[in-house]
Amino acid sequence: MKLFLIAAIVIVVSASWVAGNNPSLEGFSLFDKVGLCGTKLEYVNLPKRSVVANGLPDEYDARVKYGDAITPVRDQGRCGSCWAFGAAAALSDRFGIAGKKVILSTQYIVSCDRSDMACNGGWLDNVWKFLASHGTVVDTCMPYTSGAAGKVPACPTKCVDGSALQFYKARDVIDVSSNEQAIMTELYNNGPIEVAFTVYQDFFDYSTGVYQHKYGSLAGGHAVELVGWGVDKASGLKYWTIKNSWGTGWGEKGTFRIVRGRNECGIEDMAVVGKPVV
Repeated sequence: MKLFLIAAIVIVVSASWVAGNNPSLEGFSLFDKVGLCGTKLEYVNLPKRSVVANGLPDEYDARVKYGDAITPVRDQGRCGSCWAFGAAAALSDRFGIAGKKVILSTQYIVSCDRSDMACNGGWLDNVWKFLASHGTVVDTCMPYTSGAAGKVPACPTKCVDGSALQFYKARDVIDVSSNEQAIMTELYNNGPIEVAFTVYQDFFDYSTGVYQHKYGSLAGGHAVELVGWGVDKASGLKYWTIKNSWGTGWGEKGTFRIVRGRNECGIEDMAVVGKPVV
């Protein structure tokens, strides 16, 4: 009886997250789901920065601090464009924090960034170098269309309404150290960050809680937007709060929490961002 009780307690304590049905992925085969993971988890060739601040709060959420300056959850659809969504979201939010509220075009990045592979994936350093050297336009200039069937329109010479292209760029692009405190410091001081991690099949089933890999094989690399951190009262686990790009019908209204401080699924290995050119 004592052994049974101990085993039961271990199961409860280790179950930090709950699986469930996600309407955003309804009708997706496993092949389709794997196709969402388009980030190449390879060496990031960017300047590194490791600044650590003292006195950071136990909990922080950029959405709470900056309100509607932070863009809503979006949906990449049937296209492996997560690398572009994470970058566009982070740069959009940093423009908003700087007082210039915009939703930047992911489609322009997917169609025009020749250093990446559109719906077939991309690299975090490449997309941020593109945003620094070339930039992107606002979403109303070139709305996202690749999610419907993975088709990529040509890079445009003018907006859909016929107006001239106006570019929004990044500067001082950096690779934030994999040190937990350095990532927190950058997020707290300057705004959301694009991060990437290894996806396993159980991640597709995530519904709520603090994610940690429990079952399933490797699916690929995925890029998302880091917006906060905290400590889960039920499990005691430290976590990152992250905005995904699979629509609000997945996870916790389009977001998820993942264990913080132990590099779960490599979440602290790749953290790339730049400042907005305002």
